[in-house]
Amino acid sequence: MKRSAVEGAVVAIQEEKRQKEGAGSIVVTGKSSKMQVVRARTSDLEAPVMKLEGHKREILTMRFNPNGNYLASGGHDQELFVWNVYGNCQNLYRLKGHEKAVTELVWNESGTKLMSASADKTVAIWDTEKQVRLKKIKASREVVNCLSTSTKGDPLLAAGGDDATTRLWDTRAPKNSVQKYEGVFPVTGVAISHNNDQIFTADTSGIISVWESRKEDILFTLPGHTDIVTGIKISPDGSFLLSNSVDNTLRKWDVRAFVPGGDAARCVDVFQGHCHGDDVNLLRAAWHPSGDYVSCGSSAPPMHYIWNTSTKKAEYILPGHRAPINDVDFHPDGFIFGSCSTDRTIYLGELQES
Repeated sequence: MKRSAVEGAVVAIQEEKRQKEGAGSIVVTGKSSKMQVVRARTSDLEAPVMKLEGHKREILTMRFNPNGNYLASGGHDQELFVWNVYGNCQNLYRLKGHEKAVTELVWNESGTKLMSASADKTVAIWDTEKQVRLKKIKASREVVNCLSTSTKGDPLLAAGGDDATTRLWDTRAPKNSVQKYEGVFPVTGVAISHNNDQIFTADTSGIISVWESRKEDILFTLPGHTDIVTGIKISPDGSFLLSNSVDNTLRKWDVRAFVPGGDAARCVDVFQGHCHGDDVNLLRAAWHPSGDYVSCGSSAPPMHYIWNTSTKKAEYILPGHRAPINDVDFHPDGFIFGSCSTDRTIYLGELQES
């Protein structure tokens, strides 16, 4: 639901400077209160830009829940924070149990469970209504880097780690994995197809592999990146895969069964502008719910990039963070976006109507 506002209203805001590239600014502010003309509001955020603070160490991952009322985050302080998206973005509670950094978070389809991957070699399943851990799964012989859940059908959970293996569980009985996909290089990204028939894995070699989910067979690979792939994400309609890499490209792949030109023609778009730093953080990427935008963070400088998938132009290049932006996400309503950073902060902002 959109917040009503008068077009061109003059308001006073105290917040970090965030700007839209191109046709004017969405919010321009400074440490001192400064009067600015801003566009009509498009979200129910309390302000056009919200800054969330509370983590004591670097934040590596963040996700909006499916109904958009809550946001979860995690990182090197080993805790999961659950925040209100609206109002003053209050930190509602924290979930403790991991012994090392939380590397990636995902919600189940209903938003009642939160799954977390960790450097402590485990994956945890949390009941967010009761605020308790339901399961702790031994997920890897090494660090667990990435996590994905199914969006339809059986409730599946996939996780990949530094032991070069991706494992698949049915979350109704997660004691033992139902399938393993063994590679050669540490796994840095994983995604489950919408039909649950394929598992996508990315690794430090820069190659993305597409596995038949019920076997250990690779159906095809997606070569193109020339350095570590730091994250992958399936599109809202399940037709495309987004991948980010240390080679400073964000690539869009057609992963439908039949592609004109064959497997060599699967890379359909390349987005550029962002930059990975020497720290080689696993910078994740995100799809807008409509599929019309894609996004990822940058390390040097720490900017939040949002590209239009039709024009391939970076329509938003947003400053504010003071260290690498490790993860980004779009809210289910399509107007709110978020980013989290090594600087221990989370920013929420809003897109303008096109």
